[in-house]
Amino acid sequence: MKHTYKCNRDFLRELRLNNGWTQAELAKRAGYSERLIGKAESGSPIARDTIVDIADALSESAQQRIY
Repeated sequence: MKHTYKCNRDFLRELRLNNGWTQAELAKRAGYSERLIGKAESGSPIARDTIVDIADALSESAQQRIY
């Protein structure tokens, strides 16, 4: 059974926008659907591994881990 967690939706959106990305661009970089990114940004719980993948995608441009 996978555990799910809520993302800090405001922080996630801020990081995405700071990179100048749409939800679709972040989804492509993270390897997920735009719908899932929207779900994360709305505060719905998602799997831990998914959160890590999104964080990794966001960290690529910053050259540092954000978690």
